[in-house]
Amino acid sequence: MIFSHGNPYRGEHGLPDILYLSPDDFTVTISRMNLNAVDHVAKWTILIYMAADCDLAAFMFDDLMEMKVVGSNEDVNICVFFDGPLLTDTFFARLCHGTSLEEDIIQRFTDVPSSNVGILKEIILNTAVLFPAERRVLVLAGHGLGWRGALRDDSTWKRFKERRAIVMPSGDSSVFFRQLDEQRQRALEELKARLNPRDEHHGSAFDIIAMDACNMGNLEALSFYSDHARILVASENQVPASGYPYDRILEELKRNPEQECDAFARYLVNEVKRYYVDSILLCSESDITQVAFDSTGFPALIAHAGELARVLSEYVSTEGIATVKACSGASLLPEEDTDYIDLRLFAKELVQAGVSDAVKQKAMELVAFFDGSGFVVGSATPGGDALPKGLSIYFPPPERFDKGYLDILSHVPEGIRLWAGFIGAYYGKRF
Repeated sequence: MIFSHGNPYRGEHGLPDILYLSPDDFTVTISRMNLNAVDHVAKWTILIYMAADCDLAAFMFDDLMEMKVVGSNEDVNICVFFDGPLLTDTFFARLCHGTSLEEDIIQRFTDVPSSNVGILKEIILNTAVLFPAERRVLVLAGHGLGWRGALRDDSTWKRFKERRAIVMPSGDSSVFFRQLDEQRQRALEELKARLNPRDEHHGSAFDIIAMDACNMGNLEALSFYSDHARILVASENQVPASGYPYDRILEELKRNPEQECDAFARYLVNEVKRYYVDSILLCSESDITQVAFDSTGFPALIAHAGELARVLSEYVSTEGIATVKACSGASLLPEEDTDYIDLRLFAKELVQAGVSDAVKQKAMELVAFFDGSGFVVGSATPGGDALPKGLSIYFPPPERFDKGYLDILSHVPEGIRLWAGFIGAYYGKRF
């Protein structure tokens, strides 16, 4: 069985050379413990959506087992959607302490495109219906690509199929897929029987969406999520492959289930940074940024960025290319070949650089909003005015500009479209 011998993705060479499947890999039953939790209104439900069909699978499975050690209780539901790289290792579970992982699994699937937004929406809705709560947290875990999106899905099992490296249980293989379908249907019927149709629907919106993924503290990326949660938590640079310290985070939630969302978001950003700075990975203070944003502030911040972009477009068309280049260079994130600058730091550099009065005014307004409006709920950044503050924006050198950026412009607010216009003016092109 895939999960019967520890982490199935952490072999001598990572994934196994040959995928051996047993009849148990095509089974799903729901434990009495999880059935009893259905339709009970908890204090918190946290859904960790893990796009692990990639080179992070081993790390993410370790994270999952870390969560399982903590386990759900009547106050906190710890729910996980895990999309693994093997054929039948995709599942939805409510994790419990002291049980086997197989007992925690509520639904099991063959390959699912976890990067598909439709799948994400379905998992979110089902979690909200099955495990209602007063407060909800969604964690998106996987590879982050800034404005290009998040949650890469490599469909790894197809490589096993192409190499004919999948060994099915003896007998007609279609029988096992049919068996899984039948067991899934029975599980759904059990779940539906536990739901009271007269219950008040608690909705499916989230109080907090957190990104356990690199480069998602990006204005363009977060603009897509800002309508779906009151607080957004993200890193504008790297998140180490081992991800969040889930045991610490979930223990805090269970220890203090009455806490407000703002307090938990602040704990989350500080604990992630503290874990990595103190860990054997020896990350420096400047390597890790974690910031929690009040999403209601994004429209105003994007408008400020757009106004700054508008006056910058005029400025670089006449005299300011060298000054803007120097300011953007000083605002680059501390990574090799980065295509992002820290937005607040860039504006601060402009204020101090002797730019035109119009540019200086708009830059000052952006900094003032970022620092003084309550937009930042909690921050664990390097500190100091000359270091990143947690929110990036796309500004690559001309030779690395990705034309795919233009494709998102019809889906983003006007302020970001103005920023794209500024990039074009800076390059001497019209977008």
